[in-house]
Amino acid sequence: MKVFLFLLFTFFLDITFNLYININLLYPMFTLSSLIILYFLIKNKNNYLILSIILGFIYDLIYSSTFINTVLFFIISLIIKNIFNKNISIIKILFTFLIIIFIYDLSLFLYVVIVNKYSYSLNVFLNKY
Repeated sequence: MKVFLFLLFTFFLDITFNLYININLLYPMFTLSSLIILYFLIKNKNNYLILSIILGFIYDLIYSSTFINTVLFFIISLIIKNIFNKNISIIKILFTFLIIIFIYDLSLFLYVVIVNKYSYSLNVFLNKY
């Protein structure tokens, strides 16, 4: 129950920040970053992977309708699972947060460029960082 309330809260934060608060430097990705916290909340790691796929699917339905987020959330949850397989530290959590945000942004940028859905240049991606 606490996992679902947490996920509802992160979706609410994503929607609120995307609609009402304009932050140019840091695009809010609360739902994506919640995958790290979910890893520690869910005991059965197979359920964690299934929940990340469902979370990516719901994220796709709300934001993009491309179903690329379903695959990306699954891949990112596998990365998180492998990183936190051994020891855990605050630095490792922060580093993982930065890695998953970068991987997610780069993957979406490459998807958009390959599919040619929009015309983006590399400068658009690099200016974000």
